[in-house]
Amino acid sequence: MATQQEFPLPPVALRDCGEYCRDDLDWINTGNRDFETVASWGITQETSILEVGCGAGRFARALRAHHGDDVQYHGIDVFDEAIKWCREHFPPAYKFSRVDMHNDRFNPTGKPPDQDAYSQLQDHSFDVAYAYAVFLHMIQDDIKWYLDLFRRVVKPEGWAFVTAHVECDVPARSINPDRYPEHWQRSKRDALHAVRYNWDYFTTLLANHGWRIAGVTRESWRKQTGLFLRKIA
Repeated sequence: MATQQEFPLPPVALRDCGEYCRDDLDWINTGNRDFETVASWGITQETSILEVGCGAGRFARALRAHHGDDVQYHGIDVFDEAIKWCREHFPPAYKFSRVDMHNDRFNPTGKPPDQDAYSQLQDHSFDVAYAYAVFLHMIQDDIKWYLDLFRRVVKPEGWAFVTAHVECDVPARSINPDRYPEHWQRSKRDALHAVRYNWDYFTTLLANHGWRIAGVTRESWRKQTGLFLRKIA
């Protein structure tokens, strides 16, 4: 099996992960860290994984290092150039699709959420749905849409892992709260820089769309909380 050092690295311009984009080793190590978090719940070569917000393959690269070229993986993103790069540099078993979904931050000219954009994804076809640092930049209506998508495509015994800004004793939803997270500097014009939710509000949102929290991890990057989700029967 090839080592990560033998895998090509995407150009820095395609690595959408802030300060971790610039240094190759940091970019690789954060992918490994995120993979290990999810793998703690059981990831094998046979595990089928859907990743929303796959970017230039940071997580997929770590998956390949651990489980090789023959896996069941489908990465989706709005960034056309990142998807093109992944298609050219990953083995055929790693599938990548671009969707033109609207997001004020990442794809402001995109189309409204539409299940037809994901029609290639079969019902109950994935063991795991994964969305790291995606809900950080989404209003609740878009999060609801993706929770419904995950419920449709994840197997009954499967699970999801998402990260979000969730805190106690804050308003139900805050868009770009001042200096949040504390170490970020941003322009007031930076759309959906950080969307923070109240914990009770967010858990109710999850439940209303068929998911319950089965595990929690505090992520070190961007003050986000990692949530392992199981379907509500």
